[in-house]
Amino acid sequence: MSVFDELLCRYREFRASRAWNKSVIGKALEAHTREYFVSNPRLSAFPSAKKEKLIKEFYAQIQAVANAENSFLALREKIAEYGVAYAEMTVLSLKEEEKKKMSYSDNPYISGALHNHIERAAEHLQTLRDVKWDNPAITQEELISFCNTQGVLYAYYLNGYNLLRLEFDDWYKTKDWFQPFVYSMMIWCEDNLRAKISLPSLLPDDLGALRHSTFLNLVVNGAKNPLYEWEKQWPDLAAQRALGETPPAAGA
Repeated sequence: MSVFDELLCRYREFRASRAWNKSVIGKALEAHTREYFVSNPRLSAFPSAKKEKLIKEFYAQIQAVANAENSFLALREKIAEYGVAYAEMTVLSLKEEEKKKMSYSDNPYISGALHNHIERAAEHLQTLRDVKWDNPAITQEELISFCNTQGVLYAYYLNGYNLLRLEFDDWYKTKDWFQPFVYSMMIWCEDNLRAKISLPSLLPDDLGALRHSTFLNLVVNGAKNPLYEWEKQWPDLAAQRALGETPPAAGA
């Protein structure tokens, strides 16, 4: 049995029963974990002890969501938390040549240029301040690489929570809200970071940031279909043009 298989066995026991392991969601989360920690080169390179710690933390968070007084809202809060965390790391590490390969290559609100200012932006993000404190000699490229790795890790958590939406019948076969939300958070985080380091906004007007933060609030507050409510609140927003027809999967 491989080290990774041993880890999964431990978390099958940690999460609970045979019934859970055989359930649709249990199997989906196991496959999800294997995909990120075996198939993804950034996370598969972690030492076994670190993988174990991260997986254990994820399953502990799932347990906390299940035990919450309102599990649905607890899940939504986690999706919002990791949606923002993923978006921050992604827009900060994205390079122009990488953006050209993405579905949002023509989107003017995600620049692919913030990596040029990562050292200034790092002063405004606790995660990066901690990294710089631990490694005073860290280079710009090393910071970018760290953000890329953190983005993949946050995508593991974020997409795992997205799978849990199955338990709450929170899926929409057409125009589901999850991917548009992630894309919206990328636009919002880019704008926030630009403001913090005194770069001009790329959004078309002064209400741009508010429009995207509204999407975040709708998710956190448990709106039945946040995308529908968002577009209804902002009928003058060209949401389809802003979000694109094929928003990127988290972790892309």
